[in-house]
Amino acid sequence: MQDAKEQSLNTLIKRLREQAASEEAQCSVQAVMANLAVQWRKRLKPLCEPQPPTLFEPRAPRLAELLCAHRDADTFVERAYWHLLGREHDEEGGAYYRKCVSLQGRLHALITLAQAEEAQRYCQQCHIAIPLSLLRLQRWQQRFMQLRQPGARLWQAFLNWLWERQAPRWREQGQHYESLARARHFPDELYLVTSTLLDMVDALEHLRLNAPNNDGA
Repeated sequence: MQDAKEQSLNTLIKRLREQAASEEAQCSVQAVMANLAVQWRKRLKPLCEPQPPTLFEPRAPRLAELLCAHRDADTFVERAYWHLLGREHDEEGGAYYRKCVSLQGRLHALITLAQAEEAQRYCQQCHIAIPLSLLRLQRWQQRFMQLRQPGARLWQAFLNWLWERQAPRWREQGQHYESLARARHFPDELYLVTSTLLDMVDALEHLRLNAPNNDGA
C-alpha cells in the first residue's frame, strides 16, 4: 500500500515536472518569436514610411524633374525644396512659393528658389549641378530686367508663353524620370522584403523542429 502511494506520488511529480518543462519551453518559444517579430518589424518599417523624393540622378537634376509638371503645386514646392535646399519647406516659405506658383507660375518660382543663397550654398556643398536650361533662364531674366519697367511684364509674358509651349513635354519627361528613379530603388526594396521573408521561414522551421513534443501530454 505504501509502495503504491509512493509510486503514485512519483508519477504525479514527474508529470508536474514535465508540464513545467513544457510550459517553460513554450514561454521560451514565445519570447524568441517576440524578439524576432521586433527585428523583422524594424527591418521592414522603413518601407512603410514616407521617403524623401528622389531624382534619377540626384546630383544632376533635369529641369522637367524640378518643375514636376505632372504633379500638383504643393508637390512641386515640396520637391523643389528637397532637391535645391535639401530640406522640407517651412510654413512661411511653403506659403510664399505656393502663392508665387499661383500668381506667376512654376518657372518663376523655380528660378527664384534656385537663386536663393541657401539653395546656392546647398547645391555647391553637395555638388549638385543646376540644369543648364535653368541657368539660361536666369541669364535671360537678367536681360529682361535691364529693360526696367517693361522688363518685368515682358519677362512674365515670356515665361507664360514658354510654359504653354513646353508644359506637355515637361509633364511627360517628369513622369518618365520619376518612374526611372523609382525603378532604381525597387531592387533594394525587393531584396529587403525577400530576405526578411526567408528569415521568417527559416526561424519558423527551426522552432518547429525544436519544439517540445506534447503528444503524450
